[in-house]
Amino acid sequence: MLYVGIVVYAPTIALSSVTNLAWWVCVLLLGICATIYTTLGGIQAIVWTDVFQIFIMFGGILAIFIEGLNETGGLAKVWEVAEQGQRIEFFNWSVDPYERHTTLNVFFGTFILWGAPYTCSQYLIHRALCLPSVTKGRMALYINFVGQVIMVSLVAFIGLILYAFYIDCDPVVAGVVAKRDAVIPLFVLQQFAVQAPGVPGIFISCLFSGALSTLDSALHALASVTWEEVKHMERFKGISDRTETVILRVLSVFFGILATGMAFLCNNLGSLINAGGKLLGACMGPMFGYTLVSILCPFVNLKGSCFGLITGQAINIWLSAGSMVYGVATPTLELNVSNCSMFNLTMEEIPMVTPANVSSVPIHLLDRPFEYGDIYRMSYNVYPIIGMVLTIVLSIIGSLATNGFDDIRAEDKDLVHPWAWKLFGRNTPYKEEYVLKERTAGEEECTQKFDKA
Repeated sequence: MLYVGIVVYAPTIALSSVTNLAWWVCVLLLGICATIYTTLGGIQAIVWTDVFQIFIMFGGILAIFIEGLNETGGLAKVWEVAEQGQRIEFFNWSVDPYERHTTLNVFFGTFILWGAPYTCSQYLIHRALCLPSVTKGRMALYINFVGQVIMVSLVAFIGLILYAFYIDCDPVVAGVVAKRDAVIPLFVLQQFAVQAPGVPGIFISCLFSGALSTLDSALHALASVTWEEVKHMERFKGISDRTETVILRVLSVFFGILATGMAFLCNNLGSLINAGGKLLGACMGPMFGYTLVSILCPFVNLKGSCFGLITGQAINIWLSAGSMVYGVATPTLELNVSNCSMFNLTMEEIPMVTPANVSSVPIHLLDRPFEYGDIYRMSYNVYPIIGMVLTIVLSIIGSLATNGFDDIRAEDKDLVHPWAWKLFGRNTPYKEEYVLKERTAGEEECTQKFDKA
């Protein structure tokens, strides 16, 4: 829910940059729109709006990408400028968890953040399950993955393009914009407002499409999961389909209000990429660990897995929340403001640039004595790794402590990876007598009810 709040808040920066609307008004508009069509249209409205929105998103991204390359002299020039500014680094084998980006933490952290939605994220799996066959569901996920890779690659190159475009005058250091997240809207206004007036509108639609796509799916998933958990209670038995639909709509409205409220808390989070990575990692890391340990360890039982998941989630959320409250600013590489003529600014009008403006906070060094506050200063890529490892280890320990090997059943073979089954469960007898007794008891109960009727 916290991550959804960030998704709702992010496009409001762009909209408030190109209009006179305050950011909180934009948050309300986005939250209300998504809640209304999700509540009234259900999964069908979500799917069809997402289909339309994906074309808008790719159109806006491609427009910025192409215009940026034209203004900076092409991809080769952008890459050269980025290398000169030390923005390109493929191999950094440091194991320091306090260094923001290394080869190891980016690889494993990204693998978990990308792997989790395709295995245990309700809003994504829910869409795949709505398809008529397993094959079509898998194809949808494969196509989605390819589209995600293309989109993330384009966005990464746009970051390099903007660095090359503003190489002589960084807008944040120069005081033109207050937040790093507002640089792309600034570029769009500079390049398209006069020569192509409709493009800024497409860009705003692009941002809102991405936010709406995530928000509507999250609202529907939260409402569906909540109802699935409570509908078996005695008070809800025997209700009509119409009443069930009304309850689902009420739940969607409730979670829409909650998500909109969370968005109001995001104005003071600093970098949205950093905050989003921490919050998403805090949730997805333990969930991915829970999924992996369930597939790879057939002896993990319900008690052990719940213990691992709840403990992993609690610790990860504690670390993530602490990092946003007590953490320090991430040091940046050198930024230049030697020529700000594009903004009609002279050197006297630019705020004084000191080392505190550029690379203020020293990073943690392994040879320095450990301090308690250091646990809140780890890279955001480390949080999903911590959550996954904690959940796996604690789930195994909890299951072994509650005789998990006694809970292995041969009928669970299809739910476990074949290699894991060969290692742990191949000698498990099929409990046919147990299944037969269970069916017999059920049949007797049905017979008794029929006789009474």
